[in-house]
Amino acid sequence: MTENNKYWRGIEDQSNPELTQKLAQNEFSQEVSGAEFLGNDDVAETETSRRDFLKFMGFSTAAATLAACEAPIIESIPYVVKPDSLTPGMPSFYATSFFDGMDFASVLIKTREGRPIKVEPNTDAPFNGVTNARAQASVLSLYDGARLRAPKIDGETASWDGALAAARNMITTNSVLLSGTVLSPALSSAIARLGIRHVTLDAVSQSARLDVYESLSGRRGLPLIELKHAQTVVSVGADFLGDWSGQNMDAAYAISRKPGKGMLRHIQAEAGLSVSGSNADVRIKARVSEYEAILANLYNAVASSKGLASVKAPSLRSDISGAIKNAANELLEAGNGALVLNGLNTDTAERLTLAINLGLESKAFNTSKLIYSAQGDDKAFAQLVKDSNDGLVDTLITLDVNPVYSAPELSLEKLAVISLADREDETATGANVALPMSHYLESWADFSVSDGMYAVGQPTISPLFDSKSSVEVINALSGGSESAKQLIKTSASLHASSMAWNALLHDGYAKTEITTTSSMDALMLDVSSLSVAKPATGLEFYTYTKTGMGAGSNANNPWTYELPDPITRLSWDNYIVMSAADAVEIGVEVAPESNGSMNGTTINLTVDGNTIENVPVWIQPGQTQGTLGLAIGFGRTKVGKVGNGVGVNSNILLNSSTELSTEVTAIASELEHGFASVQLAHTMMGRKIVNEISLPTFLSVASTEWNEKPTYESHKGPLTAFEANLWDDHDHETSHMWNMSIDLNSCTGCGACV
Repeated sequence: MTENNKYWRGIEDQSNPELTQKLAQNEFSQEVSGAEFLGNDDVAETETSRRDFLKFMGFSTAAATLAACEAPIIESIPYVVKPDSLTPGMPSFYATSFFDGMDFASVLIKTREGRPIKVEPNTDAPFNGVTNARAQASVLSLYDGARLRAPKIDGETASWDGALAAARNMITTNSVLLSGTVLSPALSSAIARLGIRHVTLDAVSQSARLDVYESLSGRRGLPLIELKHAQTVVSVGADFLGDWSGQNMDAAYAISRKPGKGMLRHIQAEAGLSVSGSNADVRIKARVSEYEAILANLYNAVASSKGLASVKAPSLRSDISGAIKNAANELLEAGNGALVLNGLNTDTAERLTLAINLGLESKAFNTSKLIYSAQGDDKAFAQLVKDSNDGLVDTLITLDVNPVYSAPELSLEKLAVISLADREDETATGANVALPMSHYLESWADFSVSDGMYAVGQPTISPLFDSKSSVEVINALSGGSESAKQLIKTSASLHASSMAWNALLHDGYAKTEITTTSSMDALMLDVSSLSVAKPATGLEFYTYTKTGMGAGSNANNPWTYELPDPITRLSWDNYIVMSAADAVEIGVEVAPESNGSMNGTTINLTVDGNTIENVPVWIQPGQTQGTLGLAIGFGRTKVGKVGNGVGVNSNILLNSSTELSTEVTAIASELEHGFASVQLAHTMMGRKIVNEISLPTFLSVASTEWNEKPTYESHKGPLTAFEANLWDDHDHETSHMWNMSIDLNSCTGCGACV
């Protein structure tokens, strides 16, 4: 570790080191009484566990609603003959698929006595056989008491027959189905039988990027990224270790980052510090409005080397132009081991990215094998908004979307609405007919998420409430009577005909033949006439996704709120991330209190003429000056006890297809905000915060030279931790092993293990 480098745990440590040193001496920074925590002296006297807290918030299949109350009497009949597939006390595992409109994963569900309790990765699957933090947390949403328990007509509970009949009577030729991304071939067929217009809207839009590949290949998908073939990665605004593009790359990244001669080189240009940026070898602080200019300069370097036509590229700021030139040189040196990723959803940015990768003949940028985890079409949605305003739409069916919350530009006041949702959310509350959708762990489904793979989803438990699978409901609205299982089995016979049904359920997926490939090369993609946006100079505002919350599909799940953000180390909130320089100019601050809590000030924020007052501000080291970021998925009003009123709704400021605005005003307000920060909760007690060393030194110098073991003073002189033992030596050969070490070169900070 370079001795003249000094590290702080955060701005609070740097600005008030005396206070943070004082807090480090306390095992608990603040004593909180049970009465203060629970808000009720009587409840504080009960034997309340964390499980009871979740029951109080509605996460239980039992009828208990108060903590520490008497458990209901349950009359049960024991097994006369034990089922062959069940051994009491031993878990069973079932293969299924997780998809929440943004994340897809092939998973194994751990169950005990028929109850799902844990989500595990299905590592045998050829695509995304891994889980992120949101997939891991999804099992808790199954037991959410705020879910819609039965169909409703005009807010009143109804039977399924009555609700379906009422919904069918509302469907006309002027009806429109608005849904999230549909990956299911069976559901797509049912939608086609419905015979009405279908518009797809994604909470995190990839529409402009998808338009590029659809125009070039005829298929609406994104290239498969294969990090195992990359030697140098340059990412421009793409948090590919977070949730960018629906591909989980953490495992491949961890393998590629093993110290050695072939170690992956990672350069990240971004506005806000992300999981990817925190792992980069070189991080370039760039404004979002500079992303296109950065890509254009990278492309011109490649074009000059490959004899391709250049594009008119705006000049870059002097403090980043040198770093971008160095990045371009490293890409050229890596050749077909180079990879460029783009996180900006614009036509120009994606065409430049594609041209760079094709020009370098990147092996890691696979355009012949596409993934389809995003299918949103912003142009079609904009047309729907216009048609609705013009009176050309009479009935709107919503499936796995919540436009009242996520797309307020679409007015539903004059429309009849049929909502297919898992709860009475902001849209379902005002719908004429609300139909309860089953949780994915209760549902039959199938998925064509990537070329070469077909996956199925099977129920691991019977529906807890009176709900149905979406494929069965859409099929019923079109007049069909088949069950969800029948529909999926029929679809599987078409898309995985070479695999037996029981084998498909056992594995959870089938490998399929790739019959269509894209033909793209650098010569056919002429980008010389592209118009590259000039970087802005004033404040700019953008939205992003947090590791725990994602796009907000789990917005009533306490686990997603409790998970500290790996960058800010904050729980239970969204907030404006701002640079220290902007904070001084605007007049806001964040400071630790004497009890260890973190308090900050707020701003009144106006974006494109839309204003939200008293938005909390977090001063984030690494944030590019002049940029303000806000996480999506928060600010709900009709989601459940956990999520209602938490954070602010970013959709009020930007519409669903926009991720950047340069029409921004931020004014400090008087309201203070308390943050749930864990950054100061852990101390190293005199040890270095982090050990670092350059790769050449790692390869050439003995570890004892740069990784000295810490010693502790004693009456015998300095002793190592193993030598300074107050008890008998532990038997490491036969006894329990309590040691734990984490390879920080492999750990990306994704939060899935938490």
